[in-house]
Amino acid sequence: MSRYIANYTTIKTKIDAIYQTLGKIDIRKIPNEDIKIEYLRFRKNFSLMKDIIENIEPEFISGNISSFNQQSQNLINSLNNFASNPSQNSYIVDANNYLDSISNFLRPYILHRKRLKNSLAKAIEDYIETIENHLSDLAEFQAKLEEAQQYTSEIEDFHRKLLSEEDGSLKTKIFNIFEEIEQKKSEIYNFYDELFVDDEEESIRTSIHDAKSEIEKTKIVYT
Repeated sequence: MSRYIANYTTIKTKIDAIYQTLGKIDIRKIPNEDIKIEYLRFRKNFSLMKDIIENIEPEFISGNISSFNQQSQNLINSLNNFASNPSQNSYIVDANNYLDSISNFLRPYILHRKRLKNSLAKAIEDYIETIENHLSDLAEFQAKLEEAQQYTSEIEDFHRKLLSEEDGSLKTKIFNIFEEIEQKKSEIYNFYDELFVDDEEESIRTSIHDAKSEIEKTKIVYT
């Protein structure tokens, strides 16, 4: 194998490794819109580069690719870090910077303007597809959010009916019933005291007993 073919094979292997690493990133887990824009920029530019690699003439790659290898590995490391922590903007920014560096290395080997145009069209198509998928995810999220808001509204309505201080709430009705029960209980206690308890006033039971005694005495007198 010629050194030119070996260089091209090395480059192709690194690009494939970057592509595999990129597959670990789920845009739905990226919490910030600015970070998503940075990520989408990387996707678009990398898609263009990946397609351009297919149109490079291997026999033209005569430069030293050690810098390309190092920058590519740094890029892969940044993508792995970003996949593990998608809220950290610096990882995807670093990945974009490394991508720019390896793009500069490959630019002299791009051959034909028409091929470049086709590659750019494919990259833009992939970029648009990614955005559309993201928008679809947002639409699904919006639907779930609206459903959750509906549940929240129903819960708040139930809470209002159950626990609010309004006249028609269940809490108010229960409180009113409790008040009535307490009033009835108090009336029963009062009636019991009047009937059986002798304190400052004579109880009804005592009054009845005394009256009965007086009647008995009257019977004796007239007998």
